Amino acid sequence: VDYIADVAEWMLSAHPKAQLVMIGPVGDCFGSYARAKLEALRDEGRFKESLFVYADFLIVPQELKLACDFCLMPSRDEPFGYVDIEFAWFGASIV
Repeated sequence: VDYIADVAEWMLSAHPKAQLVMIGPVGDCFGSYARAKLEALRDEGRFKESLFVYADFLIVPQELKLACDFCLMPSRDEPFGYVDIEFAWFGASIV
């Protein structure tokens, strides 16, 4: 997730219709880095309509799962989890 945080500003600037949603608790230093970087980007206000950051547990509404084209699971220590399955049930490709 730290790599995604590093390219988030470019991605949202280069692709104005893209939306980035980061949900889930921080479990390591990479997650802490990503949370800080993405929250700072969100707080700038430039991407308030396209960037959502919630670094804690959250029950993801079905509408969000249906709206996703893909789900990024950038875990360094969880090779496969329930989030992958949940989003795949709703048609999202898992990366």
